[in-house]
Amino acid sequence: PALANRASVRDYVLMPHIAKAQEKLRSLMNRCRDGELSCDEFRQAMGPVIVAAVSCNRFSAWLHRDTGRLHCLDRVSLCDPRGDAGWTSLDSTDHPGYFSALHRTGVITAHDAMSHPALESLREGYLVPLDIRSLLDVAFSINGKRCGLLCCENRGEPVRWSSSDIAFVRWAGAQTALFVADMREAE
Repeated sequence: PALANRASVRDYVLMPHIAKAQEKLRSLMNRCRDGELSCDEFRQAMGPVIVAAVSCNRFSAWLHRDTGRLHCLDRVSLCDPRGDAGWTSLDSTDHPGYFSALHRTGVITAHDAMSHPALESLREGYLVPLDIRSLLDVAFSINGKRCGLLCCENRGEPVRWSSSDIAFVRWAGAQTALFVADMREAE
């Protein structure tokens, strides 16, 4: 199927929706900082907000827990209510092209994930079995050190991520980095 062209109209139509999503995420972060939500409750609530804002059908949040490895913290899937597990960690030695692209730019925007060169090592073991057609990954950093990743995916039908989608996920990544730094400082 052809890529759905979401870039032109959605940039203007969804701006109020994205502003509402930003406010929801700010509220969740403040509630967690104030002790009203646990970090686990925050993570579980964050995914659906991002999924709704960028109209994807899968979202996951990842943290670097050791050098060269990302660990999945939470996953939201609208495609499979039982929750299709996917991978729980990614190692840079197994996926050098992916990690290199992410390190270079901080963002992987793959409208057609099946043919994106940085995702070649993910194709057969992840993208094809889960029918992931589009992917938007945004790394976040604390004090210049990459510490995590927000991942939006679309299964079934490829989509063209709009500039609003990309800007929102980048904003959410930056806010997540500040939030993680605050939580680490509070420990």
